[in-house]
Amino acid sequence: MYDNARQHRSATVTASIQNNAVTLSPLPMAPPEPLGAELRFHTMSAVHSLEDLIEQLGNPGRFQVVLILMLQMQEIPVAWATLMMSVFAKVPDWWCPGAFNATTGCFDCTNETYQYCPANQTTCDYPYFDPQMATVVSEWNLICDSEAVTATMTSIQMAGNLVGAIVSGQISDAFGRKVALYLCLLILTVFCTVAGFATSWQMFTVCSFFIGIACGGYLVTCYPQSVEFVRARWRTTVGAFPFWTLGLVLFGFVAWIIHDVRHFCFFIAAIEAPILLTYRLFPESIRWQLSRGRVHDAKRSINRIIKMNQIQTPDLSQLQMIAEHEQTLLALQKKYTFIHLFNSKEKIKTAAVFHAMWFISSVMYYGLSLGARTWVGSVYLNITLTGLTGLPRIPIVIYLNDRIGRRWTSFCFYLLCSVACFTVAACSAADLAGLPTINFSLALTAQMSVTVAWAAMKVFTAEHYPTVIRTLGLSACNIAAGLGSILAPYMVLMTEHGLVVPYAVMGILILTNVGLPFLLEETAKKPLEDAYSRSQVENCNQTTPTNT
Repeated sequence: MYDNARQHRSATVTASIQNNAVTLSPLPMAPPEPLGAELRFHTMSAVHSLEDLIEQLGNPGRFQVVLILMLQMQEIPVAWATLMMSVFAKVPDWWCPGAFNATTGCFDCTNETYQYCPANQTTCDYPYFDPQMATVVSEWNLICDSEAVTATMTSIQMAGNLVGAIVSGQISDAFGRKVALYLCLLILTVFCTVAGFATSWQMFTVCSFFIGIACGGYLVTCYPQSVEFVRARWRTTVGAFPFWTLGLVLFGFVAWIIHDVRHFCFFIAAIEAPILLTYRLFPESIRWQLSRGRVHDAKRSINRIIKMNQIQTPDLSQLQMIAEHEQTLLALQKKYTFIHLFNSKEKIKTAAVFHAMWFISSVMYYGLSLGARTWVGSVYLNITLTGLTGLPRIPIVIYLNDRIGRRWTSFCFYLLCSVACFTVAACSAADLAGLPTINFSLALTAQMSVTVAWAAMKVFTAEHYPTVIRTLGLSACNIAAGLGSILAPYMVLMTEHGLVVPYAVMGILILTNVGLPFLLEETAKKPLEDAYSRSQVENCNQTTPTNT
């Protein structure tokens, strides 16, 4: 068992920058470890690589489990904050009676005054809203000519998600993973609190923008901070934790209990505030510290992990060498920019295909998620069901991706989503009996399909980019998805006036995604490409002598 683990770790390599090429050489292997002893009690061998260090600090240990669960579980309130407008932008039942008594209720709330917008007026001066639900619409009378304001508010929050994803990545690289994470949580706590006291929809919108920044930033930095403390074999497991989906499932239940947008913002702030107190309990990422040459800080972090996991101290005599290795890799990575994603026809085609697919997938996913409030039945139950439709995506993708390939997995589920959207449009145009129930079932089918297809597409995307520009490629795709999420609220606004046009548009959009994957090569069962451009590397090696 230990021999196999050692062979795996011996594949760790050092990289040096030579004429824009990467020269790889294996690190020295550590001596074999004794068999038959439990990991936490066996004699620690010398640490020769960062993977050696991570393994000897826990496999995983108590520290890793507590840290990962705490970080990943924060995705639940982050999911609530991200999609809170799917519930709290709903238009409650309202009447325009002209006047009413707030204590005794509305006596003129009849069919004639139900959602009645007086002529020659931009809105109803004294609307009466159903008191069972308090949304941004009922708080600031966003009805009649102001009905599009909710879509703008949601779109601005999604723009905040995009800004947060970009900015937090820069902060994470410059100041550390932990700083970026807790800064996002602090922003979320503060602006959820301020949003609860908002005196106008404009003030609430500004708060929503910063809430979006916090949510987008947290989702980008949470995963790196989690996986940088565990071995490579556990990273897929950590990434597969369905806490976002669990958050959607619980969202409907929590919103049903609170059903007031102000109280809901206070509730999220109350959950996040105690987490801020844990800032000093967890260390910074050791990988980040070593890549910045902070060997002393890395040793302090290691000692804290050792104490919590109750293990022996590893031999850290070569920690400085490991730090130099990580700094070399960081210097290599910084040589590549977004320009390298578009410097050949083939790369332009690859980028165009993935950016289009991520943009359309985002429009569909957020359009259907935010549009749950327009479906028949309880909005709370609808939100919970949209979360449940996301649970099967991981086993489905794992099973089908390796059997029929990434392209065909995406093809099948994008096609199913397109068929469901076109069927909703056709049934609505025909005004069939039982239409609301039919559309509800088809919308859930479309939601599940696009979730699975997008998950398969994310794997396909990551495998298409070489290692040295993979992060850049995925970042560019996330920007395209962010732009799609900004557009999605206006698609929801269209559904409030009829389903034929918006679902026909969504069907056409997603039908584009059906064929796009076949413009690129299948990546299933193929090794990942490490070099940026093998032909360029070979030409460079032929014309320039390589240092050894």
